[in-house]
Amino acid sequence: MLLSTLSSYAHACHSGIYHVSRNPLLPNAPFNAKPLIRYFRESKGFWENQFRKPWTEKDNERLIQLRRGGNSPSTIAPHFPGRTVVAIRSHWSILLKRDSELGRFRLGTPWTEEDRSMVLAMRKAGKSIVEIQPNFPGRSRASFWGLFSREATDPDSKKGKYQPKEDAELLELRREEGQKWAQIAKMLSRSTSSVVGRYQNLIQREAARLRSDSPALSNKVNAPHAPPERRPRWLLKDDERMIELGKNGLSSLHIGALLDHPRSASSVRLRRARLRQSPWLSRIDRQASRSS
Repeated sequence: MLLSTLSSYAHACHSGIYHVSRNPLLPNAPFNAKPLIRYFRESKGFWENQFRKPWTEKDNERLIQLRRGGNSPSTIAPHFPGRTVVAIRSHWSILLKRDSELGRFRLGTPWTEEDRSMVLAMRKAGKSIVEIQPNFPGRSRASFWGLFSREATDPDSKKGKYQPKEDAELLELRREEGQKWAQIAKMLSRSTSSVVGRYQNLIQREAARLRSDSPALSNKVNAPHAPPERRPRWLLKDDERMIELGKNGLSSLHIGALLDHPRSASSVRLRRARLRQSPWLSRIDRQASRSS
């Protein structure tokens, strides 16, 4: 109330409604209240947070009840006068961390076997997603559609974390020539999207490890302010190594990390495109015949 009154007074002074004592050295200078108005606007949120009442248990129960009904923070904010949408969203995240029961349904939390079987049983009973959603607070409708689509396409696929044995088998199957993602997913009893995502994570992790072990990159770490070193030119052995690794089904990121001089994925892709041109291919064939 005080802030709104002061802000209105500043607007009135700026409009000339109220008489304000001016600087005697500049008696004819108009009063400029814009800095004062800007100050009240910028500090309004700060002072509102300082004088805002704390959340009570009654407010928490009401917020949980509204969220279980599938309401978004923007629709819940009018039920709590004086609280913004950001405040509702922030306090809801605090409740999720505090309560283990609510924390099961945080954004990105995987479905447990108990919750999955309960949702599928309710779905088979003829209930819609709108009727199922209040029983699982924090779950969006998109998460239910994703669960139903996975069960429809891959009902027998494994869920959960990958074991080291599965990672090794995935890399071995991917190196074999002619293996498609759908075939690999069927052999591992996983969904295709899960297998592709896991393979990309493994390749990025391996490339990061190889970069950390590379002496060229360790020099950059020890001297962060040194001028960038010019990358060496592509040699014939680099081209042959790149082609050999490409035949094994490795990605450009992984190939660049395995070269004698580590290169980026974009550099490998650009080099591959140049080698597809006939002059470059004839050069490689000519030098390969000389070496033999």
